[in-house]
Amino acid sequence: MSIFFVSCQPGLEQDLKSEIEMFWHQMIDLDGLPTRSRPEFIDCEIIGGLEINCEKHLGYQINLFSKLANRVLLRVSKFTARYFDQFEKELKRINFKEYFAEHAFSIQVDASKSRLFHERNLIETAYKSFGLSVKNIGDEKKQDMLQVYIRIYKDEATISIDTSGQHLHKRGYRIEQGVAPIRETLAAKVYFKILQLSYEAKFDLFEKDAQFTFFDPFCGSGTMLFEAVAFKLPILDHSYAFERFANRPALMKSETWKKNFKITDLSRFSVLGIEKDPETFKKLSVNKEHFCRKFPQMFGQRISFFNADSKSFDFQSLHGKKSILITNPPYGERLDSDEAVKIIKKIITEVQPQGIVIIHPTHWNLLVADYQKIAVYDFDNQGLKLNLTILKQKSI
Repeated sequence: MSIFFVSCQPGLEQDLKSEIEMFWHQMIDLDGLPTRSRPEFIDCEIIGGLEINCEKHLGYQINLFSKLANRVLLRVSKFTARYFDQFEKELKRINFKEYFAEHAFSIQVDASKSRLFHERNLIETAYKSFGLSVKNIGDEKKQDMLQVYIRIYKDEATISIDTSGQHLHKRGYRIEQGVAPIRETLAAKVYFKILQLSYEAKFDLFEKDAQFTFFDPFCGSGTMLFEAVAFKLPILDHSYAFERFANRPALMKSETWKKNFKITDLSRFSVLGIEKDPETFKKLSVNKEHFCRKFPQMFGQRISFFNADSKSFDFQSLHGKKSILITNPPYGERLDSDEAVKIIKKIITEVQPQGIVIIHPTHWNLLVADYQKIAVYDFDNQGLKLNLTILKQKSI
């Protein structure tokens, strides 16, 4: 068993824990079958992440499934370090060749509230301890290198290996982005809240085999819609750092090992997005192409985007069908708040969606006849204090 630290945006820690519990049994054991284990959480009170105890092959797979995580770090050592000679001695005990073989790797150090606090000296000591040339510090190519993290806090040093590689919010489909884009992990949080409420029977819209349309009248570069339909899909068309580890399990050395996963059927979901700005619509079209390549389960013919104004667009094709309005509309300078609320309420009246999910300024009044508010969450988007409001039809 090994300890992994799964990092996330501060404030998402409990959601991350619930997400891991949600997808855990989609991961596979070394026999290629869904795991029969249970996640063992060690510390969920850390700001910006949580620690979990599990087999290495399962910890590595968190990278594929988590849409809320930023990185997955493997803890390899923890020791007291009050003096440099003590720090150097303990580092020399670690055999990174077991993981990296002859691959080059870079080192990042973070120190606070400790006797050892001079980060430049700590990095130089670490490089020398591992037999690396100090002159390579700051190498511009280190983004392509495997990564070791050293954190010293109150004289306790924790040494970790990055198993992710590229930051996990970079799914690989958002090649272009519009004005004020929402980060993928935050968009994923929106859909996670829908799922969470569904499991609690407060937002039970996903009947078995029912056809659903997610639609966004202000879709920008498409992140909200893409994250909604791909939430339960592992990101398989991607290269992770752990796939270069010399001691990775034999299963993960096969070129076809990712074919062992049972993939969620998305055939009952469709997507409709409206974007007014022609330049942003071009970016949206590029992202759609990359998304369909990244997630071939979501066929392009079920993703429809229109370069149009939501104020005048005819949504009649959705009327009478099961749908969820999910949006992060423009506000402030790009669209007057009163006008935005007016457009949204008009669309709701016209379509009558079963559910409404909106990120919005806290002063917006989203009370709509025949709809009940079932949840309001605080939502921090790049420093903006917003609300995430979820409503559903009273008849459901």
